[in-house]
Amino acid sequence: MSDDKQQGTDRGEKILREKVSDYKKAHPEALPELDYALMLKSLKRMNDASPVKIARNAFNEMREWIPGTATWNVGKVYLSDDNCVTFTVSHGDRVLTVEKLFDELHDIDKKLPLKSVPVQIELGEGNIVRATDIYAHSLVTSVWAGMPVDFVLCFTQEQKKTVEVPTDDE
Repeated sequence: MSDDKQQGTDRGEKILREKVSDYKKAHPEALPELDYALMLKSLKRMNDASPVKIARNAFNEMREWIPGTATWNVGKVYLSDDNCVTFTVSHGDRVLTVEKLFDELHDIDKKLPLKSVPVQIELGEGNIVRATDIYAHSLVTSVWAGMPVDFVLCFTQEQKKTVEVPTDDE
């Protein structure tokens, strides 16, 4: 690509980012709440080989992905007693793909009374949080369409601030 074309592309991308930023500032309430139906709709746009991941605090104040955000694999997915679709975090190497997830969701679909049920993430025994966002490069730009990219369920969790205890030396 010539330098002129590259500069035009960069300028066009900058203008697009500014327009998206302006829209987000003007319509903060316009974002749909993540539920099972929205997750399914988004999953259908993904490549079957795409890995399903989980991330904490993955977005900045402009709702853009924070580069370097840690992701974890999904251990399993199940329907909780209160009819929420719940994903567990795995620290192992087993990767759940979109294709395998659809197989697991097939049985859950039969048991769900509605499609608009919450999506949750079980972080550990008794520690369950609501999934608030989903992210995949292919949901953001068509360049990744049809390619296997991570499909990430995101949640927000405040970090516990550590208090430094002064030592006698200070």
